Amino acid sequence: MILAGARFWGADGVEAVLVRDGRIVAVGGFRDLCTQAPSEKVRDLGGGFAVFGLSDAHGHLAMLGEAAEQLDLRGCASAQEVSARVREAPRRKGWLRGRAWSDAGWPEPPTREHLAEAARGDKIYLEKLDSHAAWVSPALLEAAGIRRETPDPPGGRIERGADGEPTGVLVDNAMAIVERFLPAPADDALDARIRLAAQRCASVGLTCVHDAGLDAAMWKSLQRLEARGELPIRVYGMERQLDPQSDAMLANGPISTKRLTLRCVKFFLDGALGSHGAAFFAPYADGQDGSGLLLESRRELAHQLAKRMRQGFQVALHAIGDRANALALDAIADALAHTHARDARPRIEHAQHLRLSDVPRFAQLGVIASMQPSHHASDWLWAKPRLGPARFPGAYAWRTLLHGGVPLAFGSDFPIETEDVRHGLQSSIYRDISEEDPHERLSGDEALRAFTLGAAWASFKENQVGLVAPGHRADLSVFQGDLRTDPNASKAVLTLLDGEPV
Repeated sequence: MILAGARFWGADGVEAVLVRDGRIVAVGGFRDLCTQAPSEKVRDLGGGFAVFGLSDAHGHLAMLGEAAEQLDLRGCASAQEVSARVREAPRRKGWLRGRAWSDAGWPEPPTREHLAEAARGDKIYLEKLDSHAAWVSPALLEAAGIRRETPDPPGGRIERGADGEPTGVLVDNAMAIVERFLPAPADDALDARIRLAAQRCASVGLTCVHDAGLDAAMWKSLQRLEARGELPIRVYGMERQLDPQSDAMLANGPISTKRLTLRCVKFFLDGALGSHGAAFFAPYADGQDGSGLLLESRRELAHQLAKRMRQGFQVALHAIGDRANALALDAIADALAHTHARDARPRIEHAQHLRLSDVPRFAQLGVIASMQPSHHASDWLWAKPRLGPARFPGAYAWRTLLHGGVPLAFGSDFPIETEDVRHGLQSSIYRDISEEDPHERLSGDEALRAFTLGAAWASFKENQVGLVAPGHRADLSVFQGDLRTDPNASKAVLTLLDGEPV
């Protein structure tokens, strides 16, 4: 097949691409390729803007599919508005799941009383926008045995009112106390969720997703979908170290098939800024007590990282606050020193708020900054008072990291943000809202590179995807409009894997 009739990003002067068996075999002028391969069919790309290897380096497929089944609380302006929506929402066997509430700007914090009447005795589990806190009904608190005297678990926080009673809001590791009661989906339901999510990703031009938190059930579902030919994207899997089946799942080392790869293990070091769980060296600047939650110690974390490195796995570490990022770098340095791993490509997922003194350590250790630029646009107005001006220089520091020689891999963290790559590109190119740090903006080419070649590097696929070059897979997306200059005015019109439309 000859692909022609497009502007191929990163390949000035290329008019056409010859594809055989799913890979690029030649690029050049249209007439030259037609002469070279006269029997090949020509696919006209309609004058679009074609990008090879467009990827999301941090998303959650099962969560995206499940979100379509849950009560959407995005945009609720108060706890009372959430309560009203819960009161009217249909239940399923005494359960209601909801998501995406955020109390930033609410006149009062969420409490158990807000849900008590609306829940009508049912078990209600409402996940916060950042997925690092949950607001649950009194019935679920009771089922989990959470009372006044229940201590905060290590790395978690049970929010309490002035009377000392739990409010129903559980932060980070405290969520696990009730999560064990959540109904697990049947295999066919999980397959449907992931299939829907993958289709949505393909529809916005993504050819690959790095799933940042697979458990054994999700991995088996992906394998079933691939076997049935129902997986329209490639998936690079990060196994969630919190999964009790981790050791069994990883016992045989990395796994790679035509569309699936399991080569990475993800660890969690802190919570999120929105739940005051991101771990900082200094207290939050908005009057909130404390400086966040550290979920790991350096010694134990380094031991676990080294264990997975010796098994041949890449390691990825969730770190948002500056203290968590410093701990991540410390533990990575320790693990590398003990294993002498070559080409380990450790990743820090989010790398959202840094001490500038830590930036050179990323490059020295070969750490990839796996970041989500759309978080800046969503968070910045309320993030500023939580950070305080002293921490501005290290916040969402894309260009600072890039100038420091640090590989950038961009994603969205869907469904916390939309899976539509245009929003991340818009944020990184224009970085509107912020007057403090316009120097952190990226050019259109730099931003697009982080969503293509950067993501490819972060998944050890730089010799397979991301370039218009012989030997690379013909995974490409075609857009109306130039993604580099006005992403939001562009539109995905065609996505191909191995040269075939998906």
